[in-house]
Parts: sequence; C-alpha cells; structure tokens
Amino acid sequence: MDFLIREFGKFDARAFSFFLLLILSVAISKVRASLGMPGDIEIGFYLYIIFFWARQAERFYTPVAIAAVGLIQDALVGTPLGVWVLVFSLFFALVHSQSQILARTPFIGVWLIFSVFAGVSYLLLLLVIGWMDNVFVDVLGLIWSGILTILLFPIIYYVLETLLPTPQDRLLVR
Repeated sequence: MDFLIREFGKFDARAFSFFLLLILSVAISKVRASLGMPGDIEIGFYLYIIFFWARQAERFYTPVAIAAVGLIQDALVGTPLGVWVLVFSLFFALVHSQSQILARTPFIGVWLIFSVFAGVSYLLLLLVIGWMDNVFVDVLGLIWSGILTILLFPIIYYVLETLLPTPQDRLLVR
C-alpha cells in the first residue's frame, strides 16, 4: 500500500504533459484528411505521443493512463470498448521494452523500430475489428493511415524531441 501512496502521491509534470498531449492527439485524430485517395485516412498522432511517453516512462500509472485514453478513443470512434485499449497498451509495451535500445540507436533505427511497431499496431487493429461480426473495416483507409503515420514520423519526432527532450539520465545504460 505504501508503494501506491508514494507512486500516486507525486505530481509529475512531464507525465501529465504527455497525458494531456495524448488526449489532445486523440481529439485531433478525429479530423479526417482528404488527400484524394480512397478511404478514410487518419494520421496516428496518438502513436507518436505514446512512443515518446513509453521511451521515458518510469511511473507505475503510465500504462493505466494510456489504457484510459484508449477507452476515450473507443468512445469517440465507436469501436467496441477495449479495442483501442489493446492497441495502445500493446504499442506502449513494445516501445517500453525497447527503450534502452532506442536510447542508443541513431534516428534511422528509431524510425525503423517505430515503423515496425506502428505496423503491428495497425495490423492488430485490422484483425481485431475485422474479426468482429457486422463491423465494416475500411482496409484501404487503414493501410494509408499507417503509411502516412510512418512517413510523417521524422517531422513529428523532431518537433517532440525539441519540445520534450529525453532527460539525459534516461540515456544512460543501466
């Protein structure tokens, strides 16, 4: 019990800013892009925020906060409850498990790792939603969304790395 009191009793402005950015990115992602391509295209801003947060996460409540935002995403999109929780939690777990490697990897490697994990997340989303009965899946829109999210990663990475740089002590190998 003391662990929970110590963990939740501290205010972490950095984690709170990631939480607010994640909620904002979920809201922004509802704005659909019409680029002349067939299908609904959605840039996965939430994946960028989860990627940065997972690289720097040290708190016990971070996965709980990400799951809560997944529930908000489920409510906004209209998918069955738990679909986005699963996708966000898996993406967080994959990135967080590689945070030490990501700290030592040059940008091309970081982009490649993000691309693989984002691709796995979009594939999981396609499989979970496609598995359910009477749910329409816009496969082409989902594929273009994944490609666009991966292609925009360098720009968003630069902006987030400038605004919320990784603390230097997190870069040390433990």
